[in-house]
Amino acid sequence: MRNTTKLKLVLQLYSMTVDLEENAHWILIMRHKITGAMETVEGDSWSAVVEKAYRILKKRIKDV
Repeated sequence: MRNTTKLKLVLQLYSMTVDLEENAHWILIMRHKITGAMETVEGDSWSAVVEKAYRILKKRIKDV
């Protein structure tokens, strides 16, 4: 699945803040739109961060 598709699915349930540090380290802060629960995802590439966010989404949906 493409990153854009994963990102679209994640954004349906979470609001996101993205930051890129000087050493090219990505930080993604996700806030659940309904519960307000916060998740932080970090990685060395955009693809890795989106993949981790998508895994969190799948885990949250499975838990419900």
